[in-house]
Amino acid sequence: MNEISPAWLTEALRAGGHIEGASVARMQSTPIGEGVGFLGELRRIELHYDRPANGAPASLIAKLPTTFPEAREVGMQFRYYERENRFYEDVAPHIGLRIPRAYYIGSDLDAGNFALLLEDLTGVARLGDQLAACDIPTAEMVVRELARFHAAWWNHPMVENLDWMPRVNDPVQLYAGELYQAAWPAFAQIWGDTLPTALLEPGEKLGPAWTAVMDDFATRDQFISHTDFRLDNMLFGEPGSDTELIVIDWQLCVRGGGLYDLGYFVSQSLPVESRRKHERNLIRLYHETLTSAGVTNYPFERCWDDYRIAVLVALVIPVSAAVNTDLSNPRGAAVMKEIMIRSTTAVVDLNAGELLPS
Repeated sequence: MNEISPAWLTEALRAGGHIEGASVARMQSTPIGEGVGFLGELRRIELHYDRPANGAPASLIAKLPTTFPEAREVGMQFRYYERENRFYEDVAPHIGLRIPRAYYIGSDLDAGNFALLLEDLTGVARLGDQLAACDIPTAEMVVRELARFHAAWWNHPMVENLDWMPRVNDPVQLYAGELYQAAWPAFAQIWGDTLPTALLEPGEKLGPAWTAVMDDFATRDQFISHTDFRLDNMLFGEPGSDTELIVIDWQLCVRGGGLYDLGYFVSQSLPVESRRKHERNLIRLYHETLTSAGVTNYPFERCWDDYRIAVLVALVIPVSAAVNTDLSNPRGAAVMKEIMIRSTTAVVDLNAGELLPS
């Protein structure tokens, strides 16, 4: 964070057209989620100008790559930093979903330097909590907004031109399957006594079938997926306002088909009994919203099966997390255990394994 100074902020905000004659005289920087972020650093920065600056932000969120070399290398290898910056440049103006406004998007690919200055929504919206889950009215609102977002990009010509955004079956995305396959034996051994017996067969088969499943997703209707669509990446504001739902963290966005966003959200952000009771209605709501927004030739039965296989694919999250989570972190351990229960139960309830290619 040493690079961020009043002079640098002045230059960045002027480049974005957010200030003209005024300059940032001083700043106050406070870490957000210190010790939590693996790939990046977040800071809330309060700005004080040398003169009145109408329309200029009084505060903002700075998002920068991590200073830890190993983690930074991961972010560079998988182009997470570049992906989010390009998302704000190319997709955000047409998004069809409320996201934080970007005041500045800076990158130097050769040097590996990236910076985002984003809208500060502190006091306007609260951060979701995957461990606490959400109620059904909130889930319905999220599913509607997700369907509108997907519909806005459904087979849109622009998707084909976003060549910086990986497809679901690009090598960088297939690596998740390799991680899953490597983690599954340890996961099954460590947690086997707590897992539904009916999970073991589909859980073991998913790794070898991963590439085939992603190849199938790549042949479907093409749109943009967030790919980390969980409550911890959502902000919730006043119902009915333009801040009712704000989706953050777009480092993992991909192009392709498949309802991974929907499967991940419903199976891992709702308590088991709530999901069981309302699941089919939520998927029907998603489908009805899609079709109302103009999506055609996509019957509900296919949507339902696409959701089921997506729930199975989302098993990659608890399987990978269960063997890599620092269990000395109480919240991390609690989240890992809860999403494992939610996810594995959903896979079995839906008999999702029958949809894997033979």
